Amino acid sequence: MAKTYDVVIVGAGLSGFAAAARAADKNLTTLLLEKSAHTGGSGNYVEGVFAAGSTIQKAAGVHVDQQAVLQTELDYSHYEANHDMWRKYIAQSGQNIDWLQAHGVQFTGVATLGKGSQTWHLFAGHGAQAIHQGLKPFVQRAGVTITTAVDITSITKDDDQFTIAFTHQQQIITVTAKNVILATGGYLNNPAMMDHTAPTGKNTILPMNAGKSHGDGLKFAWKLGAQPFFTGMKMRFGAQLADPNVPPYKLWGATLAKLVVRAQPLLWVNESGDRFVNEDHVIDNWSSQGNVINRQERVFVILDQAMID
Repeated sequence: MAKTYDVVIVGAGLSGFAAAARAADKNLTTLLLEKSAHTGGSGNYVEGVFAAGSTIQKAAGVHVDQQAVLQTELDYSHYEANHDMWRKYIAQSGQNIDWLQAHGVQFTGVATLGKGSQTWHLFAGHGAQAIHQGLKPFVQRAGVTITTAVDITSITKDDDQFTIAFTHQQQIITVTAKNVILATGGYLNNPAMMDHTAPTGKNTILPMNAGKSHGDGLKFAWKLGAQPFFTGMKMRFGAQLADPNVPPYKLWGATLAKLVVRAQPLLWVNESGDRFVNEDHVIDNWSSQGNVINRQERVFVILDQAMID
């Protein structure tokens, strides 16, 4: 392992490998660090990504009005969305898909999500295949150094140079870099951060991820002087069966869970026995449905054996 790099990337998930591939395109010496023993993280389970104007869409005869997409985002967020960032992201999103394909990522096609626009580009084999059969082999061939099972203890900056200290295989290692990219994901598995930012108690939210999102990148960024502003949103999938003895992801795909949570017509009532939402909203927007469910103390689904059968 070298002692100095053009760029050090923290987090070897889907974003981290995309950053590493781009660094390789630019012939930058790159170190990719991952705290887990395996790469991919929650990125392994990503189904697809957004784009407007990709070659895949054009081949399928799909036209998406980019200005309309931007306006939808601004309206939906009550203009909290960063206009310039979204405008650039949407304008370049089609090129992103083409770039991913050029780096070994395969797609099965483009679809809608609920009643939205046809912008969802679905990975062949989810994010796991995009990473391990596309981006990871590319960066390895390009000479990117990938180191797993590391514990980063500090990231400091002095003038135009970063110093990154971490432990690996019981050794303390220090490297320097001109640039650092934090691609560590969110903070869903950090109870303290969730409790601080969630509008309701954290016990009503079941993490549906790889279990390693502790806000590491945010904490490093704040220590370096970044502003703790808009720490992100929590996208609720809607209703989910809960069992303290069963990991949430195992219940997500269960047949009974799909029936109770997403099948219609079924009656939903809260702790008072009152109906509180039009149940088929789950088909329109399961994230908004999650918000209304989260406002109740308890939620019950009324069904009989005939419906189960």
